[in-house]
Amino acid sequence: MRLLLRRTLENVGKIGDVVNVSDGYGRNYLLPQGLAVAVTPDNKRLIEFEKVEVAKQEAAKKSAAETLARSIEGLELTIQVKAQDDGSLYGSVTPHQIVDALKAARGDFPVDTKMLKIADPIRKLGDFKIEVKLHSEVLAGIGIKVLREPE
Repeated sequence: MRLLLRRTLENVGKIGDVVNVSDGYGRNYLLPQGLAVAVTPDNKRLIEFEKVEVAKQEAAKKSAAETLARSIEGLELTIQVKAQDDGSLYGSVTPHQIVDALKAARGDFPVDTKMLKIADPIRKLGDFKIEVKLHSEVLAGIGIKVLREPE
């Protein structure tokens, strides 16, 4: 099924692209959600106007994300967890714990666990670096210091 995208979709295409998708994906998801339309000359003109508006909105979002990234870049968070004598944790540091620590440090910070990019699970005491994806093009690096919880 050939459709014209009304929004940029990761792993599918950008706004205004004509894409080939499976019939079920097009009929059951893209068309009902208003994310794509049939490929016609009228729809192509409509998408060109929408593309300009979306570009303005994306520029504003990216600017806000860059400002937020500058404010948290290099931030060091401390998380205390239970650990064994050899420094390994009973479990791991979860994204929820990191989000809670970030919100405690920065107030009402608009972050979600899906925004965190953690390369490997944190299962030992020590210092770690993770990235926060604030926008599709904006990443901010923060440090995590994992300490033993006082007993």
